[in-house]
Amino acid sequence: MEYDSFSDFYDELMKEVGLDYLDLAKYYDGLIHKFGAFAESGISKDAILLDLGCGTGSLSLELAKLGWDVIGIDSSSQMLSKAIIKSTNQRTTFIQQDMCELDLFGTIDAAICALDGLNHLQNLDEIRTVLQKVALFMNAGGIFVFDINTLYKHEVTLDGHTLVIENDNIYCVWQNFYCGDGEIDIVLDIFSTQNTKEGYTRHNSTQNNAADYTQHNSTKNTKEGYTRHNIEITEKAYDLNIIENLCKQTGFEICACYDFMTHTPGNETNEKVVFICKRTNRV
Repeated sequence: MEYDSFSDFYDELMKEVGLDYLDLAKYYDGLIHKFGAFAESGISKDAILLDLGCGTGSLSLELAKLGWDVIGIDSSSQMLSKAIIKSTNQRTTFIQQDMCELDLFGTIDAAICALDGLNHLQNLDEIRTVLQKVALFMNAGGIFVFDINTLYKHEVTLDGHTLVIENDNIYCVWQNFYCGDGEIDIVLDIFSTQNTKEGYTRHNSTQNNAADYTQHNSTKNTKEGYTRHNIEITEKAYDLNIIENLCKQTGFEICACYDFMTHTPGNETNEKVVFICKRTNRV
């Protein structure tokens, strides 16, 4: 999915909704240590962690501070540009890749896909492909931790919900519309004071599917001193049993499934769950 049009606002919006990357990094790191080969000995020298869909790199950088050598991949060049600018840690490497086309130059010891990254894939075939790719490059006994939004969140919590975010730099109206079959359309209308020397510019990005933005229109109106960005994103949720079976079919065993940011067993009534999977046999 191309997030270039979202990259200028992503960090600021995540901050406004209360996301703490250090807490998230410690949570993921703790799960890897709990179930992986690092449980007793700690992270070995040069242990490599893959961050799928790393975005602007905030989580990758926090994980590097905890001792990992991190490879962050993302399909958006603009997201990665911001990650590289923020990175002062030589333990991070950022690569532009679609996670479905993952191709690394060596093996990894652990992997994560955070903040419902797998929900952004178009279908179960793409999720299977990502799991196969991670299994292919992961050392035996390695741990893959990913969180995923549930059907309950899409059907009940998000449907019709509108969130308004406002600060000195942006005004954002965040709307959610359930489309059926586990699919939610997320519409972000963002008004920004950035880069408005010539007045009001509207950028409208229409996403025809969950993998590609195919239309970009701009109009100008010099009466206003802000920029408007309209961004549409589609996410899909699935029965958790289906996700579990896909993990098992692609070379992983399920160590645990927790309610997000807890160690309580997860279920279909949670809004987001986290799977902890151990790499078994090469697929």
